[in-house]
Amino acid sequence: MKNIIYYTGFYDVEGSNRMYATPAVVKMNYIIDALNHAGYEVCVLSPSFLLKNNAYNLDKGGYKNINDYTRLWLPPSIGLRTKLGKIISAFISLLFWFVKLLKLRKDDTLIVYHTPIFSKPIRFAKRLKKFNLILEVEEIYTYAFSRDIKKLKGEISLINSADKYILVNDLMCGLLKINPKESVVCYGPYNMNDNVDAQDFNDNKIHIVYAGSFSRTKGGVYLAIEAAQFLPNKYVIHILGFGNNNEIEEVKRVITKINKMSKCKVIYEGKMSGDDYHSFMKGCKIGLNPQIWGDYMLYAYPSKVLAYLNMGLNVITSPLESLKVSKLNDYLHYIDKESSESLAEKILSINLISREEIQSIITNLDNSFIQSIKRIIEK
Repeated sequence: MKNIIYYTGFYDVEGSNRMYATPAVVKMNYIIDALNHAGYEVCVLSPSFLLKNNAYNLDKGGYKNINDYTRLWLPPSIGLRTKLGKIISAFISLLFWFVKLLKLRKDDTLIVYHTPIFSKPIRFAKRLKKFNLILEVEEIYTYAFSRDIKKLKGEISLINSADKYILVNDLMCGLLKINPKESVVCYGPYNMNDNVDAQDFNDNKIHIVYAGSFSRTKGGVYLAIEAAQFLPNKYVIHILGFGNNNEIEEVKRVITKINKMSKCKVIYEGKMSGDDYHSFMKGCKIGLNPQIWGDYMLYAYPSKVLAYLNMGLNVITSPLESLKVSKLNDYLHYIDKESSESLAEKILSINLISREEIQSIITNLDNSFIQSIKRIIEK
């Protein structure tokens, strides 16, 4: 193994009672695996703190092994019940984490999973210790989540302080005026799921799935449901996902309404996880990613698209610019209009790509990323 690469973000193992976001951990796990395959050991420095459900609990933190080539460091943390207690717990963990950053040396390389709260401490630590900073930019939060534009300055300052970059799409390099030679693009985890068998629906129908948010803002789930009106009964649409109570009830109400008037049936599946989720998804043929069209995705990448491909599904999606300029463009199927009828037309006319061809696409992206991450680290 080569030199140790340090990697920081809100991270812990699955099932932990510390604060982390599953999508971020999934992406970090892939990059850790890619670094290991590239010949590097990895040390993850996580500022994750205990959540309030661990009332008055103390976790001393420290090191633990993730695999033979990766270690995780967690700061001491106190689980407190109140809102103020949670803020105190987060502050204590972040303080220990910052002190850990100050132990890095000039020749060390630190990969930072971009989070707005990291901007000031990372910039200050880099100014003091002069380490090599690789910033992993998954989205520009100010644009992707319509946050206060005043916060953009902190995000851009962190971006400008980096030496090299891992970007989530092919547009960011130009949008952020980054030298292409100092960056690499990674859309998400490039690993096909081969751990479980595909579910056999045993009904000779074509099963389609929408998996994702029930938010009205993006609107995709309703386009998927309403597409059933224009499809024959040889298709079945499954709706998996998440939302608040009002959003879930609204989705169920619209499904009931559509099922009364369509030959193609829509089935509400709720939220799935683990092997049940992967087996179910692999049993479907087509994954849907319809979204309300807009520029908000210029600074992000629809991770759902890669999640579908990793399970061997063909993908029908809105024609987002970040997809159309990507290496996956030739393997995606775009709808022509922002409507359920256009979505149904694409479902009816799609030429399915084989699972073997999708496997080849994902493998090539994986191999390319491993070589590219070595290039920017060693450059």
